[in-house]
Amino acid sequence: MIKKILWLPVVAVCMSGCVSLKMPEVTGVSNLRLTDLSKDMSIQFDLGLKNPNSFGVTLKSMKTEILLADSVVASVGLRHKQRLAAGQKTQLPFTVKPDVLSMPKLGWLGITQLFKKDNKKFAVKGEIKVRKFIFSKKYKFSYPK
Repeated sequence: MIKKILWLPVVAVCMSGCVSLKMPEVTGVSNLRLTDLSKDMSIQFDLGLKNPNSFGVTLKSMKTEILLADSVVASVGLRHKQRLAAGQKTQLPFTVKPDVLSMPKLGWLGITQLFKKDNKKFAVKGEIKVRKFIFSKKYKFSYPK
């Protein structure tokens, strides 16, 4: 009986290796807005994610950069772990304060580009670390692709 119990973790680890961990899909950026255009300006947006796996996963970490005309304006990370259920679609809210050196990039041209629907100059890219059980995997993403 004790031997069977000792084999249980070995079997669980071997079986979990058969399951392939797929990258959560970035479905889009929504609710993009600039707040407090004075000295304490920030950019707020929601990043849409979808879990394509047939099981829940945990977003362990996420590093995201906002690019405007191919230049990094600001960077932000995930503050705490986020659980995604199987097949779940969610919107993760982010607030970013651009650094002082990137403020000129957000001049009038930058502000107008942020609010265009068909904008090709605005982009979000980064890296997601996903965890399931004792396994974790890093994926790079960009939106739009």
